[in-house]
Amino acid sequence: MLKRAAYGVVIWLIPYLAAIPLLPVMEQDLLFFKTLMIVIGAVVGGLAAAHYFLGVSDRFLREAVLITVLWIAISWLLDLVALLPFTGQSIPRYFAETGLRYLALAATTLAAGYVLSRKAAPAATPRPT
Repeated sequence: MLKRAAYGVVIWLIPYLAAIPLLPVMEQDLLFFKTLMIVIGAVVGGLAAAHYFLGVSDRFLREAVLITVLWIAISWLLDLVALLPFTGQSIPRYFAETGLRYLALAATTLAAGYVLSRKAAPAATPRPT
C-alpha cells in the first residue's frame, strides 16, 4: 500500500512543481495554462502507471482499480490541503475547474490493467480481432 501511495504523491507533486515556473503563463492565458497542466498530468500519470505495472505480476485489473481510486483520492486530498487555501475556490468550484480532470487518469491506469490482464489470460480466452 505504501508503494501505491508514494506513486500517488509523485503523480500529484510533479505537476504541482511544474506549475510554479508556469505561473506567469497562468496570469496571461489561463486556458493555455490549464491545457499545459492537463498534458503534464497525462504524461506523468501514464509514465507512472507504466513504471508501476512493471512491478505487478498478476491481478492487473484489480491493481488498476486500486491505484486509480487511490491516486485520484491522493490528488484531491493534496489539492484540498495545498491548493485550495491559495485559490480561495469553493469545493464545488474546485471540482468543476480542476478536480474532475483527475478522473482522466483512469483512462491510462484502467486501460493498462485491462490489457495486461488480457495478455496474462489463458490462450483459450477469445480475443477480439
